[in-house]
Amino acid sequence: MCDGSMLVKLMPDSVNSMLTSVTSSFVASITCLNNNALTKLHDIFKFN
Repeated sequence: MCDGSMLVKLMPDSVNSMLTSVTSSFVASITCLNNNALTKLHDIFKFN
């Protein structure tokens, strides 16, 4: 899973704590979009 944890670990603690909620919501949005896209692709391939 690409959750950006490595990028967060490279940041200073102050920046990390400031961006934690933003990063979490961003990752959740991307994960949701990816799951929806995968579901649609799966449906398309089922029909073919």
